[in-house]
Amino acid sequence: MDIVDRSTFAALASHRGWPSVSIYLPTHRAGAQKEQDPIRLRNLVNSAVQQLVAEGMRSPDAEALLADVRDLVDTSEFWREGRDALAIFVRPGETRVLEVDVALPEQLVVGGRFSLRALALAYHGDERFFALAFDRDRSRLFEGDRGSIRELEIVDGPGSFAEATKFDEREESLQFTTHASPESVAGAGPAIGMFHGHGGENVDKTELQRFAADVSKAVTGVLGAEGSVPLVLLGVEYQLAAYRSANAYPALADEQVLGATDEMNERAIQLAAFGALEPRFRSAVEADLAELREKPSTLVTTDPAEIVTAAAAGRVKSLFFDDSTGPYGQFDAETFAVSKVCSAAPRYLRETADSEEAAAECGWDLVDLAAAETVRHGGAIHAFAGEHAPVDGVAAVLRY
Repeated sequence: MDIVDRSTFAALASHRGWPSVSIYLPTHRAGAQKEQDPIRLRNLVNSAVQQLVAEGMRSPDAEALLADVRDLVDTSEFWREGRDALAIFVRPGETRVLEVDVALPEQLVVGGRFSLRALALAYHGDERFFALAFDRDRSRLFEGDRGSIRELEIVDGPGSFAEATKFDEREESLQFTTHASPESVAGAGPAIGMFHGHGGENVDKTELQRFAADVSKAVTGVLGAEGSVPLVLLGVEYQLAAYRSANAYPALADEQVLGATDEMNERAIQLAAFGALEPRFRSAVEADLAELREKPSTLVTTDPAEIVTAAAAGRVKSLFFDDSTGPYGQFDAETFAVSKVCSAAPRYLRETADSEEAAAECGWDLVDLAAAETVRHGGAIHAFAGEHAPVDGVAAVLRY
């Protein structure tokens, strides 16, 4: 699956220019309907070609523009794996296909930029994390999100606890003893090994703290001393406690995953780390909705034209909208002026009037524009589908 995060959304939002084609296709993971998915995509491509020709493009050029999408229709390997929806964006020289984990409405938009309002339903914002599988034998650092993960190199970090404490050099000066585990009765049960120095101090605990501090220093060097992305720890509880006491990374999460990590692969770590943080991500949405309800009226607006203007100026902190369409209007990015607002979709979908025909039309979906500008300027967007959406149309919380 592809993750629609801030960078993906912002990159698509930054594109402007006709022709731009946006195709949304809900797909099926199994059953007879899955067999119809390629046919439905072919029909959408045919409709896109017709629209492009109607707006002045030569038919061979329109076919060439959509050739990569047509190839997908006939690529049987592509349809073997199931997904919930496809979001396809085409412009001259580039075709981008996103496979997403949310059922999106079937839609085709040909215009002067990419249509992103439907994609916002699959937008996961800043649900990004770092994960450290802290282990005495081998610590591993990862960067991940809802559906992906990759390992990061811990530059200049200690390879293992034994290596960091120069175990072999200390062996002759340490004495190994055993004692009964706390769970045993009258000395029965498994024995726990522990090293003691000549003075009887617990060298193992001291060296573990030192090892944790070395790992923390290396991890912070990779992630940055001023990072804000949460870092989730995975590992055995007493080892994680040692790491927490030595931690230098400012966004260390309270959430953690307990248990040995030596046999966990990347996918298992991704699922465990995201699962630990998911309640936090959900609560962020609830907090934004609470702010929408509680902020003074001077910092809340439901006027689409005002919201677009504020979003383009970087003033929208949080944007909320449903899965309807419109209203439409022309937007001047230089003057931030909105004009010709109307509820019906225009024939020529353009952000600004770039032709005599387009000048007579209503422009672009203002909520779509607001979402694009909000993400580009670091604001949060929340899209909702269905009759239980907490907003009707669009609403925004302003920074000032």
